[in-house]
Amino acid sequence: MGLALLGLGHHSPTPITHALSSILGRGRDEPVHWWVADRAGGRIVGLDGELFAQWVVAVPCPVGVARAGDGLWIVSVPGGGRHEGSVWTRLDAWSGLGVPIRLGEYAGLVGLSGGGALGLVGPAPTREWIHLARGGEALRRETFPGATCLAQVGGQVLVANLVGEVWSFGLDQDMSDAYHAQLGGTPRGVAPGPNGGWWWLDSSGELQLLKANLSVRWRRWAGDRAACLAGDEERVWVVPDDRSDAMCWDASGRRGGTFTMPLMGTKAACLTECGGVMIALPGALLELGPGGNLLRAQAGFDHLVSISEPGP
Repeated sequence: MGLALLGLGHHSPTPITHALSSILGRGRDEPVHWWVADRAGGRIVGLDGELFAQWVVAVPCPVGVARAGDGLWIVSVPGGGRHEGSVWTRLDAWSGLGVPIRLGEYAGLVGLSGGGALGLVGPAPTREWIHLARGGEALRRETFPGATCLAQVGGQVLVANLVGEVWSFGLDQDMSDAYHAQLGGTPRGVAPGPNGGWWWLDSSGELQLLKANLSVRWRRWAGDRAACLAGDEERVWVVPDDRSDAMCWDASGRRGGTFTMPLMGTKAACLTECGGVMIALPGALLELGPGGNLLRAQAGFDHLVSISEPGP
């Protein structure tokens, strides 16, 4: 897969190893705070903290982007459809582009702090969870038929499938020791939660906080158009795919900020460092503060589908 790095605005074309120093904040240019995958635009865009574009990586039909240590993992579907399989490439500030890895149908990506990645690949009836080293070597594979959602924190992994089955296990833990539960409903999003637990959003619009053993700590109604979530050990944001409210809860289940969405079609959400949320709509990004106030917005995209964690 050929990737070309181009400058935007006041930048001129720059060698890839210099340009990617933005990932670590080492270069002369503004540090890249967010990376987004613009599928229809055929590009990965790096934006600074004010959401101004700094760099563009041209990629045929990107569907996923995730920070991983000192670089990024980028997943694309060059054939234009998920059934043709996916191409995974690591990009970093030290060595530039890694060797593209061809895998099956794409269903999920999470970057690891050591530079590796976790993914869900293959057709739904035989879907696999895969652990890749930073060099692209497959360290481990496990089969989870119908798996659609993936989350990770501190070496602990959560995988959920279409019928609401969920597994939690360590990267180095045998599956015989994994936690397993049947929650029911189709998951719309999962994320790490407090005390080793997990946030869970199902297709009925119910938000649940799960304990580490996957039992339910509490439930809240998030709305039947709740589309995705972003959470950590302190809070969770649930974002709809219509003109209803994006809502925040803390770990005790108390409601926080809200924001009435102006547009339909939310594709992804990611927590910001200040406790707000970054929301990707097909053609724009919206950044909300912790109280639900609109901090900034940026348009000009063709079809956003993925947001990296903030950095550097």
